[in-house]
Amino acid sequence: MRSSDVIMSIEYNFGVSIHSPSVPYEAMGVGKAILLSNEIKGYNFLKDVENCWRINPGDTKTYANTLNSITENKAQIIQQGKNNRCLFEKMNDYDYYINKGLDFYNTIIDSYGKHN
Repeated sequence: MRSSDVIMSIEYNFGVSIHSPSVPYEAMGVGKAILLSNEIKGYNFLKDVENCWRINPGDTKTYANTLNSITENKAQIIQQGKNNRCLFEKMNDYDYYINKGLDFYNTIIDSYGKHN
């Protein structure tokens, strides 16, 4: 995955509506651009062009045009990869989540002490 410029997660008529593959999320983690089929759910936070290219694999003409456009724009591929890595880091700010959890429990502990 790290040696690729663009990671493709394409499904067409898969038939399992709740299916949400982890490949796009993994691509974000390694800072890669993503080509994603519209059928894949669970990645609504990815903005078209800024974080991924969305396609309908059944529309082969648009699919081919999108692939051609992507291969002709290396700067956009690099920028999208950077955007994805930044988004991944924001979504996985473990220190933030740990501190929020500690704040929550400290509030409960403080509140308990005031009532006893």
